[in-house]
Amino acid sequence: MSTKYIPMEYDNLGGYVRQLFYLLEDNVFVNEFGIVVFNIFDYITPNELMLFKATKEYTQIPSRNGFMIELLCQELNFDY
Repeated sequence: MSTKYIPMEYDNLGGYVRQLFYLLEDNVFVNEFGIVVFNIFDYITPNELMLFKATKEYTQIPSRNGFMIELLCQELNFDY
């Protein structure tokens, strides 16, 4: 099984940063390229997921794979 190379951004310390966006309506995470992340627990633990869903605030988490994970929640758009 071959893996596709996906470029990631560097943080200011020289490490990789992976951004994951939480879509409220769909209850899924997508990466910075808009691809749905089905294996979320390869990046974060169940406890970190629970805490993020409870607060829905910007979060940085060091990954087990040696890079940083940024969790961001989708902006809420209200129609008036």
